[in-house]
Amino acid sequence: MSKSVCIDIELRENHSLSNAKGVIKSFLKNGWEIRRENKIYYLPIDDEMFNWQEENITDEKLFQIIEQKELQNEIVGLVFYFNSCDTGVSMLMFSHNKISFSLNIERLKLNLKEDVTDVSWYLRRIIPCFGYNEIERILFSQD
Repeated sequence: MSKSVCIDIELRENHSLSNAKGVIKSFLKNGWEIRRENKIYYLPIDDEMFNWQEENITDEKLFQIIEQKELQNEIVGLVFYFNSCDTGVSMLMFSHNKISFSLNIERLKLNLKEDVTDVSWYLRRIIPCFGYNEIERILFSQD
């Protein structure tokens, strides 16, 4: 049975990244990637059922989709992989300051015998994308 493992982050109300495009660009600058085999895994416009799409689209087209989703107050969803490795996260941006990361792609564990997530590995790679002073609250859960 798979586990539900998440990191939820709430940013300060007036944080410097202001929108999903800013958050994504910050992740890309901090060692995260959005492509696997030239495809991007994202939530399309008008999606209400979390029907993720995997497509070979340009960054420009992706940012157009994201801007449209924000205008329509839709959840922005995008998969990130860290620095050419198989480990990744599915990001859901519910608003400009509430973001959830599902640690569902080759989840790293503390050791092979225990099914305990190496949450520090993820935090060391996610927090710098926002800036330490921008974060209001962090919640980790593993069910």
